[in-house]
Amino acid sequence: MFAVYDGHGGHEVAEYTAQHFPAHLLANASYKQGNMRKALVEAFLTFDQHLLESEVLALLKKMASCKKGRQVTCISQH
Repeated sequence: MFAVYDGHGGHEVAEYTAQHFPAHLLANASYKQGNMRKALVEAFLTFDQHLLESEVLALLKKMASCKKGRQVTCISQH
C-alpha cells in the first residue's frame, strides 16, 4: 500500500498508522468483498476510533517521548 501519513497528529501517529493501517484495511469486510470505496471509508473511521483507545494512546505517548529524547532507551513495542 502506498500512502502519505502527514503526521498532523504528531510523528508518532503517522508512524503508528503506517505500521498498522494496512492490516486494518485488509481485515475490513468491504475490502474482502472488493468494495474499495466503502472499505476505505469504513477503515479510516474505525482506525480513527482505534487511535483513541487507552492502550494505543499510551503507546503513542511513549513513541512521542522517545522521539523527543525524554527517555534514555526506547524499546520499540509497536
